[in-house]
Amino acid sequence: MFGISAVAQADTVTFSASRALDTTDFVDVLTLGKFDTRLGTLNSIRFDLTGTVVTDGGIESLDNAASLANLSLNATLSLNRLGSSNIVSGSAGFSQNLTLAAFDGVIDFAGPSGHTLATRVNSVSNSFVSTDANDFALFSALHGGSINLGVSAIALSDATGPGNVISYFVTQAGANVRVTYNYTAAPVPEPETYAMLLAGVGLLAMQRRRKATQKLDA
Repeated sequence: MFGISAVAQADTVTFSASRALDTTDFVDVLTLGKFDTRLGTLNSIRFDLTGTVVTDGGIESLDNAASLANLSLNATLSLNRLGSSNIVSGSAGFSQNLTLAAFDGVIDFAGPSGHTLATRVNSVSNSFVSTDANDFALFSALHGGSINLGVSAIALSDATGPGNVISYFVTQAGANVRVTYNYTAAPVPEPETYAMLLAGVGLLAMQRRRKATQKLDA
């Protein structure tokens, strides 16, 4: 009797999608591939969320006295299961303290009483690895297929300062999503196993021929 030994091999397959840079706040849908269960046994799903947040803003004090002010511009990118829970999120932005003089008589977000921020580009990067059975069921199917995920970019900007102040904010964001399936491939017989199997088949064939010959001689 001949036994067959096999080797299980870990492997990965990756799908990606992106949302172009656009003004926040937006909520959109990205389509990515599901894991094809014919490949083997799924071990984990890694979600990588990266993106860019671009911010501009300005502030003008209308107060009659010098004052301190602060501008804070931030945005959060999120990846979600459609109609369900959040998978992974990441935030980027910055905050700046400013000293503003009494109103200079011109609302131009410049001069002694105003300030315009330089355009800033900030990166977002975060990841999450799931080994949850519910995710395995949601992201797997025979022959693969596709799944829709929600992606959003929500800005949260703020200006604080004297009692009389005006400000503006412009925030843009873009997102890139990558889903990587880590799985164990179906066992593959080792090369030497095939040789042993062929030798065994040949031996069995010889034995059958001998038995057939013996019966004819009898």
